[in-house]
Amino acid sequence: MAKGSAAAGQGRADLLEGVPPWLESLAGLGCWTIEQAPEATLLESPLHCTREALQLLGQDSSPPATVADLLALFHGDDQQVLADLLHRLVLSDLGQRGSCSCRLQAPLPIRAIRLDVELLGGADGSVLVGTVRADNGALASLAQAPGQTQQPGGAAFAAKVGRWDWEIASHQLGWDSAMVRLYGWSPDQWAGTYQAWMAAIHGQDRERIDAEIQAALRGEHPFASCFHVVWPDGSIHQLLALAQTSFDPQGSPMRMLGVTVDPMDLLTHGEALAVDLLGCQSRDSPQSREAEVPEALALFRQAMRSAPVGMALCDPHRHSFLQVNPSLCHFFERNESALLMSSWQDLTHPDDLNSDQAMARELLCGQLNSYRIRKRFLRPNGSVVWGDLSVAVLRYPDGRVNGILNQIIDISDMVRSQEQLKEQQLQLRLTLDSLLDPHVLLDVVRDHAGVVCDFRFADANETALHVLQATKEKLLGSSLLSILPGINDSPLMDLLRQAVTSVDDLVLDDVADPTGSLVPADGFVELRTIRVNGVLSLTWRDVTIRHQMMQRMAASEQQHRLLTENASDVVMLVRHGLMEWISPSLNRMLAWSPGRWVGHPFEQFVHRDDLGLANQCCQEDNHGGSRVTRLRLRDSLGQYHWVEAHSSAIFSETGLPDGIVASFRTVDQEVASEQELERRARFDDLTGLVNRSEMLERFRLLLTSRPRRVPMAVLFIDIDEFKHINDTFGHAGGDCVLKTMAQRIHQALRKRDWAARIGGDEMLVVLYGLNDLAKAMLIGEKLRVAAHTPIDFGMQVIKVTISVGVTLATSAESVDTIIARADRAMYLAKQQGRDQVMAIPVSFN
Repeated sequence: MAKGSAAAGQGRADLLEGVPPWLESLAGLGCWTIEQAPEATLLESPLHCTREALQLLGQDSSPPATVADLLALFHGDDQQVLADLLHRLVLSDLGQRGSCSCRLQAPLPIRAIRLDVELLGGADGSVLVGTVRADNGALASLAQAPGQTQQPGGAAFAAKVGRWDWEIASHQLGWDSAMVRLYGWSPDQWAGTYQAWMAAIHGQDRERIDAEIQAALRGEHPFASCFHVVWPDGSIHQLLALAQTSFDPQGSPMRMLGVTVDPMDLLTHGEALAVDLLGCQSRDSPQSREAEVPEALALFRQAMRSAPVGMALCDPHRHSFLQVNPSLCHFFERNESALLMSSWQDLTHPDDLNSDQAMARELLCGQLNSYRIRKRFLRPNGSVVWGDLSVAVLRYPDGRVNGILNQIIDISDMVRSQEQLKEQQLQLRLTLDSLLDPHVLLDVVRDHAGVVCDFRFADANETALHVLQATKEKLLGSSLLSILPGINDSPLMDLLRQAVTSVDDLVLDDVADPTGSLVPADGFVELRTIRVNGVLSLTWRDVTIRHQMMQRMAASEQQHRLLTENASDVVMLVRHGLMEWISPSLNRMLAWSPGRWVGHPFEQFVHRDDLGLANQCCQEDNHGGSRVTRLRLRDSLGQYHWVEAHSSAIFSETGLPDGIVASFRTVDQEVASEQELERRARFDDLTGLVNRSEMLERFRLLLTSRPRRVPMAVLFIDIDEFKHINDTFGHAGGDCVLKTMAQRIHQALRKRDWAARIGGDEMLVVLYGLNDLAKAMLIGEKLRVAAHTPIDFGMQVIKVTISVGVTLATSAESVDTIIARADRAMYLAKQQGRDQVMAIPVSFN
């Protein structure tokens, strides 16, 4: 229906366009609406009827306009019955439903009409929506002769047709009781909104149905579709819905009135009608039947061709098709001619050919009237499609088979969904059975007052069966108190009752179990409960040992808090070069919150000089066990601290590297101590100069390193009269002289030169890269002159002179040879009267 024609302001009459004429005819019913008004004006309330309703009432030419006009059509004894029914519904709550049978007035032959009425809601008030149909059963005592049976008609089918009214502006969606039954709900479960309806539609159909509804609201076409719905118990059902939309003068959608039916009910009613039509048997006269059969056959064929599900009429003897509808052609992806030339054997998957042969034989023998089966069928391209096949036999009144009526619904998507659901359920079962903790599902058992008195086992994983020492056959269905009788005397039962009524999930640690229900007696258990669709999910863990450990830790926590905090190592997990997890002790150690490290590379916090060590620490190909690495890490203030890290690779089940787990602790003090020990081993404590052993090692490295031709000069220095200084000023004075002279020598040298204390008052200077003896003597002279500066020692002044021996070093000589030559030069200086600089060239040897 286009928007332009719908916007003519027909009011409530537009609502009735939602009922398709073929469905009205097939059901033998007509539809009508009454706009609700206050009780005093109910008789003047407007009435709108469909064409079928007017025909049943015999008012094709003068349709009734008000409730008063409707009442006037019925026998005087029945008018008050109908009026009372309408008054009662007007004063009742939304969703109430009622029905009555009334006799029509003359000049029509006296016959009964059955009226079903339901009160639906809307934003602008409420509306009475009803159906009218012939009720031959009401006059059966007058019109039916002995031995006659009532022919199958549309009354039973009409009662199964659900009606709905959607007021678009308010988003309110009214359903009658038949609609509630079609969706498997109870009346209190229906929320009355478009969103609630969409939530009930199967996920694979939801987007398509919403798109078709939106197209109907735009006026592109009436809504007519077949779809699946999911009942609260999880079962899947197919429904057929048809509706028409009414629009305001501006073309905006106002209301959608529709009907919904189970295609199986449609098929069942079609069977009854087909038997009546094809059998040509009636209580009426042959002349009357002769006039009715062509019209009825045309009506049945129209309904069959319009059905959104595949339907076929088959020859029971040749197993061939007599008639097929377009939906069946679409299902098999064949045109009508090709399908009529085929048989069920041609279309059935080879593995399913024998699946329903036994039922087909029982059908033809009269042992069955219908059956239903899932089968696979083949399309021309070889693809397989799943169908829900319903088969019903059409018989003559004498029992002979007249034809076979078939219906197929495409359930391929549903089968795939069910297979996926089975796979997901299997994965869930495997997950639950792999849990180390016991897990059970408990149904709640209540007493007559609604108080939780027990639970019943609905499921359990393998760990739970082991802990409870029961088989699944014994456990499932048994009550909790029968399996664990002592639990009623422990706090656990009260906690489980609390979990049933609590808004939040129950998460409890260290719960005492004195009766030993879930763990050994006097133990402690950790509980987790979640409510799932009225079932209580319970997981527990024996934490007795942990509880005992925690108690011991709590007892000594005050005394050992400082030790524990300082000794707590940081533990981290590294995957793919990034830190995936790190323990909270990082905050205590380096003042970082763990979140500042997670997701970042470990190297980001490492001193740049230690990056190579960090890379080694985080290598995932370490098959040699644990690595121990020392490096520097930055704290949150930018300061670096030495840490000792222990790292090990972790591997997946396939043996491939899956990350690094490492722990580290600060070792600043240890490193400082070790560095001090190393310094003492290499340097003189008093002067800070290199000691003799370090000097010899360095000298040898210089002589043996490449290139070996690097020239060097050596100065051998001895403090003159040092024994006299010690005797005069004491050892403290001697120490002061040694430290002062070491400082003056160090200050006079270049950066690449170095000095060493090799004896009591003897010092050696190595001048790197110097091959000129005269220049070396100039440096020695500079040191000699610097020594003349008096040294303050308390209230006294110490005057010092030095004797310096100078020589050059060659790579062809040993360290001892070079030092001995410099030593002889120094003795020459002393022989010359001390306070001298003397040189011995290499050739002097």
